[in-house]
Amino acid sequence: MKILIDTNIVLDIMLAREPFLEPAKELIRMIDRDRIQAYVTANSITDIVYISRKVRTLREIQKLILDLLDMIDVIGVGRDDIIAAFDLGFSDFEDALQSRCAIKEDIDYIVTRNKKDFSKSKIAAVDISAFLAEHKE
Repeated sequence: MKILIDTNIVLDIMLAREPFLEPAKELIRMIDRDRIQAYVTANSITDIVYISRKVRTLREIQKLILDLLDMIDVIGVGRDDIIAAFDLGFSDFEDALQSRCAIKEDIDYIVTRNKKDFSKSKIAAVDISAFLAEHKE
């Protein structure tokens, strides 16, 4: 199974945001046990670093991102993806770009905390709690 992890879930880990931290950690544990092939988009990484800089040092962020990249692949974002994302009709461009990249990579699910943000996505968006409940070992 292939999933795209929404930016907000990675930020939950990076910033230790409660009460969202434990579900995000559980998802990472599932990925680490090779049960799931997980992705983030390249633009998500830049957003994550930018937002995390408000709370963490660049060295801390770098370590956390590099640890994450040992388990998660990055989907590149190119010119065609940007153009296609504009045509998806999303109100939030970041979500549109993630959805476009999920389509390009033939992702099964977008795992998020904000399912409604992906209501126009051709790839099913699932709430992290529902995803974890459905895929428990």
